[in-house]
Amino acid sequence: MDPEDLKPVNKTALLISVCVFSGIALFVILGTTIFHYALTIRKASDYFDRKKYDMAYEEIIGVEVKEDDEELRDKIYTVMYVERAYLSYNIYVDMGNYEKALNMLLSGLEKYDEYYPQGMALGIEEDMDYCRNKIVNALYDDYGMNLNDAYDMIALDDTEYQIQIIEKSQEFKSKE
Repeated sequence: MDPEDLKPVNKTALLISVCVFSGIALFVILGTTIFHYALTIRKASDYFDRKKYDMAYEEIIGVEVKEDDEELRDKIYTVMYVERAYLSYNIYVDMGNYEKALNMLLSGLEKYDEYYPQGMALGIEEDMDYCRNKIVNALYDDYGMNLNDAYDMIALDDTEYQIQIIEKSQEFKSKE
């Protein structure tokens, strides 16, 4: 083809085409980002309402929440301080590490006490209590401990605490 046969490019048409396609691309990107954010927040809220706190946490972790959704994030994070201890307990029991399992339950009670005032401020006392009750039930069912026994154990010095952890864990092992 001879260079003289080529027609010059219409710069106005090229500029309009580039602008239209860039606008479409921007619209698609922003639309999917907004849709994804809204879906993430809706799912996190639904999981939280159904007391699936770990799933709510998984949805919202790493998401840069908008100011309107900060309270939901704070509710999820606050409950998860306690719930995470209970989830860790289950993992340690599955692994057969009953000492660490018991330690996690006791740690969960401490987290409950530490974050309960924040939970009250957020209006999630019922959720905090729900997580605490799972811990209390596990302490009783698996280790034969009531709440007073647990707090007495928490109050021990480190050496005596470790001795009690081992003794209670051996009792748990003998029940299996």
